[in-house]
Amino acid sequence: MTLHEAIVEVLSIDGKAMTAPVIAAEVNRLGHYSRRDGLPVPVNQISARVSNYSHLFTRSDGLIDLQSRSQEQA
Repeated sequence: MTLHEAIVEVLSIDGKAMTAPVIAAEVNRLGHYSRRDGLPVPVNQISARVSNYSHLFTRSDGLIDLQSRSQEQA
């Protein structure tokens, strides 16, 4: 599983927008994504992935959510 897929899964399971530190903690807890060096996923990697996949994620007031859920609420 890729990191952005793991982020989507965390946001889908929880059903609401979350901060990058909370997403990182959940991704690490669930263990669906592991770095090549075996270290936990850091918060800055979550933020970078969210920025690079703007077609999947939105960011508002420090909260990250699924783009699809944001479009449904609009």
